[in-house]
Amino acid sequence: MNQKNQWITLSFGLVLTIFIPLDRVWAVNPVDQLVRPVKAQTKLSHSPKFEGRGDGVETCPVTGDNIMGKDWKAELHGRTVYFCCKGCMQRAVQLPDKYVKPTLTEQKQAVQQYLASNKSAGREFDPEMCDE
Repeated sequence: MNQKNQWITLSFGLVLTIFIPLDRVWAVNPVDQLVRPVKAQTKLSHSPKFEGRGDGVETCPVTGDNIMGKDWKAELHGRTVYFCCKGCMQRAVQLPDKYVKPTLTEQKQAVQQYLASNKSAGREFDPEMCDE
C-alpha cells in the first residue's frame, strides 16, 4: 500500500473532517495490539500438599462424598478415578497430585493419614463444596 494512501478519516457530522496519517495513530500493527500470544502455563516444580478425602472408587477424592454413579471419571496417574460431579473432576484434573495417588492402596493410606493428621491437630475441615 502506498504511504500517501494510508490515512484515517474522522468525520464529525457535516461540519468537520480530520485526516490523520496512519503511522501517527498506530506505532505498531493494530492486529498485534488486539491479538497477543498467551504464555503457556507451566507445571509447578513441586507437588501441592495432598488433600484427598476419598478413594476415587466409592468416594469422591475431592469432597469425600459417596459416588452415586460412574458418570464423571478421569485417567489420573495411570488409573481411572471416579468423582461425584463434573466440578470435582475438573478440580482434580487441574491438580492431580493434590487429590489422587498412583495406586488405590496408596490413595487409601494417604487419605487416612490426611484425615487423621487434621483430626489430631484439632483442625476442622472446611467442607469442599461441589461446583455442580
